[in-house]
Amino acid sequence: MIENKISIKSIHIKNFRSIRNVVLNVENYNTFVGLNDAGKSNLLKALNLFFNNQTDYGNSFDFSTDFSYLFPKNSHNTREIKIKVMFSIPSGFRDCGDIIWEKSWRTNHYFKEKMVTGNGKELGSRSRVPFALKQIRFRYIPAVKSKDYYKGLLSDLYIAASASLANPLKESIDKLSKDLKDYADDINQKALSHLKLSSHLSMPN
Repeated sequence: MIENKISIKSIHIKNFRSIRNVVLNVENYNTFVGLNDAGKSNLLKALNLFFNNQTDYGNSFDFSTDFSYLFPKNSHNTREIKIKVMFSIPSGFRDCGDIIWEKSWRTNHYFKEKMVTGNGKELGSRSRVPFALKQIRFRYIPAVKSKDYYKGLLSDLYIAASASLANPLKESIDKLSKDLKDYADDINQKALSHLKLSSHLSMPN
């Protein structure tokens, strides 16, 4: 277990695509090996649904197609997809230890989620755990990667690079933008003063 890190301890999936009911105990690094159509991708797609409300890359959840085709047709049990993830919360949080985050989906856009401690107790209203868990970013990488996937990857790379620009470079860009705006405002004033023309130059974003 990595200290001071939130980690996943177990994953419980019910009624999702080819997965009828499975519980997986996981560690920090996991490798899944199996034949084609054994359910490896559906495990990752279930996590993509859990974290991103998508199944395949870029495709929103659709209960009619994502509900397990292995569900008994004559069953009187509720037709429901349920994914439950147990996290290990480090000691830096007041609610440290095991936390279970559960989500369930039914027809007619029904959705429900809850977070409880490992022994089933509700989290307090001031707990920082829900906010921390909802900051997790899960990326599903499909086996067959389309052009749209690479476009999305480049977009994410651009956003990350922009966010990490060195401060001196950002300050220089901001100063240039301000100088150009001041210059455009000066031209507007001179056009009004000398030519009696009311005009407006604006800088592009």
